[in-house]
Amino acid sequence: MRKISRGGTLERPPRTLLADFLDRAETVGADRETVLRGFEAIRAVDNRRITAESLPEVRRWYASVARGRPDLSVYVDDSFYLGAAWQCWVGQSRKYLLGLRRSGAISSDLRRFVVDLGCGVGYSTLALSDLFPLASVLGTNVDGLQAAVARSLGVDLTTLPGIPPGVDLVFASEYFEHFPAPVDHLLEVVDSLDPRYLVVANSFGVAAIGHFPEYLVDGDVVSPRRTSRAFGAALRRLGYENLKLRFWNGKPAVWRRR
Repeated sequence: MRKISRGGTLERPPRTLLADFLDRAETVGADRETVLRGFEAIRAVDNRRITAESLPEVRRWYASVARGRPDLSVYVDDSFYLGAAWQCWVGQSRKYLLGLRRSGAISSDLRRFVVDLGCGVGYSTLALSDLFPLASVLGTNVDGLQAAVARSLGVDLTTLPGIPPGVDLVFASEYFEHFPAPVDHLLEVVDSLDPRYLVVANSFGVAAIGHFPEYLVDGDVVSPRRTSRAFGAALRRLGYENLKLRFWNGKPAVWRRR
């Protein structure tokens, strides 16, 4: 399929891109109806019409976690989860990037690398290219349906070891919750990329496919609330300050290296 033209990604109403997204999903091997069902189900959760726990797909994920064998195939070949990733763009990352742009907190004149961690289906990466047109914007994701859709859009996918340190900005929307030891992974990210800015939106306490009911911090199993506190404390120890930008619900949190 044709790569989508960059420019104005944030201005385009998501509904005008939905048909194109579904076509791309089908082209990379996803089941179109299941993708659409995943999107609509997670949208209903976000709008509080239903609970996440009422969805069999969410219950299956947590059952796999309880068995000690998280079903990581959801990231690779699950059409329902692909639809959920679209809703993550529509309902979360798009709004965070719009807020970041309105705030003017970070200059558009970044010139090195901007990294979209766990870039989902790639639309957030395109939007970052619009926000920071002078930078090289890269996405990361596991290989699978989401990555295939992102590549079809023209997103440049890579891995953490493939990115030079001294990154201008890391964007991580609904990303760190997907690691059983998220603070340890944060340390890996900072050690590898040494970013000047981290723009982070965490939802440790929200039930969702890929999230965990508890997390590992400093070798202890702790609650999502304690995980969130430990995450912020780790960033402060690493020399970052949290800019007070008054975003709704505190998202995204913008951290700047002191």
